[in-house]
Amino acid sequence: MDQTESPRPPVTQPPVYPSAPVPLRKSPGVFQLATKLFFAVIIILSIFGLGLYVGIILSVSSGSSAASQVQMTRYSPGEGEQRIVIIPLEGMTDNQQTVFVRHCVDHLIANREKLQIAAVVLRVDSPGGPVSPADQTHHHLKRLKEETDLPVIASYGSVAASGGYYISCLADHIIAEPTTITGSIGVIANVMTFGGTMDKLGVTPQVRQATTSPDKERGNNMFRQWDEDDWAVVQPMLDEMHARFIEVVKEGRSDVLDTPEKLKAATTGLAYLGAEAVEMGLVDRVGYLDDALAEARSRAGISDDSPVSIYRLKPTVMQQLFGASAASPQPRIDLSPRTLRDAMEEFSVPRLMYLYQP
Repeated sequence: MDQTESPRPPVTQPPVYPSAPVPLRKSPGVFQLATKLFFAVIIILSIFGLGLYVGIILSVSSGSSAASQVQMTRYSPGEGEQRIVIIPLEGMTDNQQTVFVRHCVDHLIANREKLQIAAVVLRVDSPGGPVSPADQTHHHLKRLKEETDLPVIASYGSVAASGGYYISCLADHIIAEPTTITGSIGVIANVMTFGGTMDKLGVTPQVRQATTSPDKERGNNMFRQWDEDDWAVVQPMLDEMHARFIEVVKEGRSDVLDTPEKLKAATTGLAYLGAEAVEMGLVDRVGYLDDALAEARSRAGISDDSPVSIYRLKPTVMQQLFGASAASPQPRIDLSPRTLRDAMEEFSVPRLMYLYQP
């Protein structure tokens, strides 16, 4: 019997359905990006504002105590119970430095027993500045010595001259680096007059004073060249300020500058390097900060093999935020007549300075 092949079923293809079109993703528009950026900025500012608010509340809740104005940061490894504290006296001796030093002194006086503070090191790197802030800073550091009887050692950096020396010469021991510039014990007055400038501009300023104060113009008129009568008003102030400086040096260095001749020779206004300052009696020896810390340890009665903690004082974040911004606002360019006039008056005011100007 013949076998015949059965027919194969036809091959069928699966149905092809038309594919749905894929929608194109639209890129975000400028408005959407701006909206997202706006809300991101709002969130960041809100977080910052909340943190700032909490900081202000904490600062206010602690009152005006020094603890809320300065903080102690570890300077070097060490876990001793007793502490040596470094107070940095850096930059110009201005009002901002005075406020910082006052907070440091208040903090140390209030917490000496609690923190077991054994000695203080003044790290000085300052050319000086206006007379009054330097005198105020010296006053606060003197108060520290009188109210705590802590050993105070001064360590001089690159410069500790004029006002920088004024604020620190009360230290029990002064150590200067070999390249330190110190001394410059004197007073200067800088003043600018605009008489010649006014003549070139063809301007004739008119200055009058009350008939009952005929000397008001002397040493006080920036629109003319000063004569000897003008300087005769300022000179007694300079001499008195220098006499005050000499008294401060005499009090602080009485054990070394123990004769009028030595004191006079050291306070003529000359600046000296470290070794020269030792010879003049303004500095006790040449050395570095480590030597000052070792001296502080020794005077505090801490043996070399006893552990000691060394801390450095600095303003708190809140103090830096508000104190610095209030003391030194950001300058802006303003050439208005009023600003120029104010600038001229600022330059023309005789400024009495304990300042080293190389």
